[in-house]
Order: sequence, then C-alpha cells, then structure tokens
Amino acid sequence: MNSRVKRVAKRVAIGIIAFIVIVQILFFVFRNLALQVVFDKVADRAMTRYGLEMKCEQIKFRGLSEVYLDHLTIVPANGDTLLSASEIGVHQSYFKMWFLIPSIKDITATDVKLNLIRTDTSGNYFTFFKQNNSSTTTDTTVKGNLASRYGKLLQFSLDILTADTYLKNVSVFYKHNDYTLSISLPNLISENGQFGSKIEVTEFGKTNIINLSGQASRWNSEISYRLTRSETGKIEIPFIKHKFNIKADFDSLRFRLRGEDFSSSSTQFAVEGATYNMGVVSPKLAQEEVKFDSLIGSCNLLIGRDFFEMDSTSTMKMNKLSANFYARYKPAKKPEYDFKINTGEIPAENLFNSLPTGLFSNISGMKVSGSLTYNLDFHLKMENPENLIFASNLKGTKFRIQSYGGANLSRMNEPFEYTAYVKGAPVRSFIVGPENPNFRTLDQISADLKSAVLTSEDGSFFWHRGFNEEAFKGAIIENIRKGRFARGGSTISMQLVKNVFLNQNKNVARKIEEMLIVWLIENCRLSTKDKMFETYLNIIEWGPNVYGASEAAKFYFNKDADKVNLSEAIFMAAVIPRPRNFGYFLDSTYAPKPSVSDYYRIVKNFMLRRNVITQEIYDATLPIPTVEGAAKQYLINLRTKPDTTLVETEPEEDLLILQDPT
Repeated sequence: MNSRVKRVAKRVAIGIIAFIVIVQILFFVFRNLALQVVFDKVADRAMTRYGLEMKCEQIKFRGLSEVYLDHLTIVPANGDTLLSASEIGVHQSYFKMWFLIPSIKDITATDVKLNLIRTDTSGNYFTFFKQNNSSTTTDTTVKGNLASRYGKLLQFSLDILTADTYLKNVSVFYKHNDYTLSISLPNLISENGQFGSKIEVTEFGKTNIINLSGQASRWNSEISYRLTRSETGKIEIPFIKHKFNIKADFDSLRFRLRGEDFSSSSTQFAVEGATYNMGVVSPKLAQEEVKFDSLIGSCNLLIGRDFFEMDSTSTMKMNKLSANFYARYKPAKKPEYDFKINTGEIPAENLFNSLPTGLFSNISGMKVSGSLTYNLDFHLKMENPENLIFASNLKGTKFRIQSYGGANLSRMNEPFEYTAYVKGAPVRSFIVGPENPNFRTLDQISADLKSAVLTSEDGSFFWHRGFNEEAFKGAIIENIRKGRFARGGSTISMQLVKNVFLNQNKNVARKIEEMLIVWLIENCRLSTKDKMFETYLNIIEWGPNVYGASEAAKFYFNKDADKVNLSEAIFMAAVIPRPRNFGYFLDSTYAPKPSVSDYYRIVKNFMLRRNVITQEIYDATLPIPTVEGAAKQYLINLRTKPDTTLVETEPEEDLLILQDPT
C-alpha cells in the first residue's frame, strides 16, 4: 500500500513539474505576444477615455521578467507630445509575477521627457480632466473608500521608490504662454534603498542646482529624503511665483514618511518634515520678506473610509515656539472641518523671540516675562454652519511687558500724530489731542452718538477684552450662508489698533499683528476703555476725507458732535463700515433709502432692549433727517458730473449686520 501511494505521489509530482515546465515554455514562447496584446488594450483604453495615442516601437521581455519598452511616446489628439522615452525597463520579481503580485525589483529609464504645454484655454494634459463620462466606472465603493485608495497608492509608491533605480536624462518641461519651467535629473541612482542625484531647475532664465539624497525601506514602509542647496545659493520653490505670486526659498529641507497600518478601513502613517532658513515674499502674507530660522512639523495621519485626520499628538514648531494641533477633514459636497491648537504653558519670551523677521514690525524686539497658554477649538459642518464651534483663548500668567518693540503701544494715552490711509496710501495727518480744534473728549460728544456707535459696532466693548467670539462666529456663519464676505467680526478695539498702529494693507501678517496688539493693550491695560473709545471716535473715517465725530457731524448735519440727536446718530453709525460709499444709501432727495430705515429701526430696538433708551425716547425719536451741508454738496458734484473721479458704489459689506431682537 505504501509503495502504491509512493508511485501515485511520484506520478502526481512528475505531472505537476511537467505542467509547470509546459507553462514556462508556453510563457517564453508567447510572452512577447501577450505583452503586446496587453499594451494594445492599454493604448485602446487611453485613446477611448483620454484621447491619447500611445506608441512603442518595440515592447518585449528581457531576461526572465524585465519588461522593456523602446521609444515610447504618448501624444494627445491635436496636441504636443505629452511623454517620450528612449527606453524604459521594469524588472519584476519573477516568482511574484506568477501570482499577479506587483513587486518591482529595479527600474531603468533613459531620455524620458514629460512635456506639459498649455495656453489660457487649452493644454496637452487637459484631456485628463475631460474624460468621457460614458466610460467612467459606476462602482463607487473603492472610489469612496479613502483608506483603500490612498493606502494602495502609498504602497505602490513605496514599491517604486524602494526599487533599485537607474535614471538618465529624465526631465519635466512646463510651458504656459511665455512662462517656462524645466526640472531635470541628469543621473539618478538608487541602490539598496539609498538614492541620490542633482536636480537642475531652470525658471525665469535662471538655473538652480539642488542636491537630493535619501533612503527607502520596503520592509519598514518608510522613505526619507533631504534637499540641500548647491554653491549657487538657496533653493527656490519653483512654479509658485508664476502661479500665486509667491517667492519662497530655503537652505535645506528634510522629509520622512513611514507607513504604519494598511487596511481597507484605515491607512495610517507618520510624517515628519523640517526646513531651515526659509524666506517668503508674498503681498498676501506681508509687505516685506518673511524669514523663518526653522519650521519643524510632525503628525500621525489617519485616513479612514471618508475622512482625513491628524491626531492630537501632531506638533508644529516655529523657531522656539511649539504647539500641538489636531485636524480633521471630511470631504463631501458640504464638507466638515475640525481644527484644534494647544500650546500648553510656555515662556512668553518664546513667542516674541520666535516671531519671523519681517512679519510684525510693531512688536518685533519686544521684551516680556511670564508665561502664555493658547487654545483654539474650531468645528464647522458646511451643512449646518449655524452649529459652528469657535473658541480662541490666549491666557497670560504673570505676564509683563519689560520694554516695547517697534511701536509704543501706550501712545494713545498722550496726544499723537495720526496718519490716515486710503487703499494703502497716506492721505492726511493730524494731531489726536486738544491742540487739534476738531478733537473732542468723550464728554464733548453726544451721548446718543456714543450709544449708536457702540450698538452698531461693538455693543460689548466695555466688557470684553478686545475680542467678541460670538460676533466673530456670527460673521463666519453669515459669510458662509451668503458665499461671500458680507459681514466682518472686528471689535472697536481691533478697528482702533488697525488704524493707530498698522497700515491698511490686507494681508495675513497685518491681521495676526492686529490681534496680538489688541491682546497686549487690553490684557496689560495699556490704555483705559474710555481713552480707547475717545481715540476711536476722533480718528475713524466717517466720509470722504472726513475723520472723527466733530468733522462728521458738520459734514452731514451742519452741527457739532455734542448736538447730534438719536436719529442723526444712527445714520452716522450706519456710515462707519463704508464711509466713502455713504451716497449709496441716499435717494435723489438726499434722504435715507428704505434699507437705512430698516437699519434705523433695528438699532433702536437693540438700544431699547438693552435699556440704552427708554420707551418714551423710542416713540419720540424722529425719522432720519435729510443730509445737509458738505455731504449734500459732495453728492451733487458726484451725481451731476459723470466723469468725476469721485466714486459712488454699492458697499462690499451688507448694511444690516444686526439681528432684530423683536
């Protein structure tokens, strides 16, 4: 019985071996034909879906498992050549290939050129964004599973990057009208997980040489690389100057990515990165070049079926200032956003010593003591913006200012010279103090005007410390609902700091510096609330070349600021957000339009509800009178001379920014 089993087993083994040998023989006989059939199917699909013509003079196997392509070209219909390559060789694991498991052992390529050519209306790569809808897949399971999609992409990328690679004369060329960008690798060699090359970047007629080095491990699912400058100077990030008008350069950059979990329900990997001596020039960021000594970040990125998440152990460090953050994004037609920051308690000097050069001129060089803690909690569902969560808190412990930086933040306590700006240009300077005949102390300004301004602009001014989170939340919600900037969330403190200490350039640096100065003034009590409000009422723009309550009262109603009644005060308060556009709210008789009447009623309702006025005053208040004086003459000139340089346009912000409490 045993001998019979042995004979049967021997015959089975011989049969299996014979089958494998026959399959191997058939594979070697027909493998090039099969490879050509596969290439033809891929080419047909590329033509059907994208209108791309794929050609290859020769495609064959070399050795046991290397796929070799000779003179490959990809050309879109009626367009410039998208891709060309003299030769490409991809060597797969022979054993894994039989089980249809992609496992690349090495890659060789020579004279590979990717050409991206476009004009303002067309491009040879636009076809990828205009594929035939009839041929798109209807299976949304994989498409909707972000973890599966990006996990497979990451694994495939690591498979390629960890293969032994020999590239010669590989380049990317981009052309947009007169702009050209060329990135080339003359010679890149990667062996045993170690790789390195020089990268030549030519842009605006200037060539930079960048040194690339790094390592990759397939077993650890990890890749890291480093970019360092050559002798020609700093590394300048290409393309963004052309696309976004941003110039950014740095001395060196390092990056590390390590995959930690790959499954159909989640993909998780750790990311680390750092750059040193970075400079950024962008009008949207700041007027001067912003310089960072170091920027270092790390995060644990989790990709779920329908979300991206950086967990709360993620960190960002700018110079000596570090913070933990959490971020979550759920893509959808109406996406969901979460963002949190927590610095913990840090030495206050770490913040002020870490401020980038060129970013905050007024507080640069400030000396402080004590400690600071900052927390931010932001959650927004675009489907229900009214449920917005926004909480921002900067807390000082034994915080003291030892010496000021670029500006004296106590300047409002004494008479000072104020310069008014329009569209970033200075237009007028005057003294804010008793020597100015138009200056008015708080007790020289109508109580109705003060109440109307507070009600309209910042009803909690005397109770908050510079910021009104509820007003800011309301502004965000309103802007989301209307899909445009319809309402601002600035307090009187923020408006005052913007006017007294900052220029009118609308950029990120100015807004951040504005908030920092507001916090310093309010929390260190560098000026009293009364003094701040008095300064505000004497410098704010109230019309074309009209500044302060005294000039405004004369401009609109031919009277002094202490004589303004409640009806006139409400109109003057309505003008503050758009002073040079005040004519938009007046009809042909120079009386307020119905929209102003609605605003007038809402402000009165607020004042009544907050006991600022009594019911008797509410009932006795007259309608807003017709504008007289210089304001009327200004509008006559504007409306009778179409070629005048004066402008009368609809304001950017909505007039009715208050909710009617009735």
